[in-house]
Amino acid sequence: MKAVNLLRMLSAAPRVLLVTLFCLTAGCGRESHWPSRPVTLICPWSAGGGTDRVSRQVAVQLEAELGVPVNVVNAVGGGGVTGHTRGALAQPDGYTLTMATVELNMLHWR
Repeated sequence: MKAVNLLRMLSAAPRVLLVTLFCLTAGCGRESHWPSRPVTLICPWSAGGGTDRVSRQVAVQLEAELGVPVNVVNAVGGGGVTGHTRGALAQPDGYTLTMATVELNMLHWR
């Protein structure tokens, strides 16, 4: 019984090694200097509100960390739907972030 388990483990080792190597090298061909241009942070609520204030504080922290400008854009309308949709439909290049809020993401589905 122990010999069978040892053989299974030894036969799985090359596959585990291959998957590990693939995961470690998966991002090697990608752009290494992100971000190279300003980042947009979409706030789905109006200026001056709580989410807007949090978005602007997050933008300040991101600017300090990333070294590029982070622009907060208020996309207002439809109870947050406009901003969340704009973020969901943005080009998936990592330069558009969206402040997700619990109101739209969870409370409508209970």
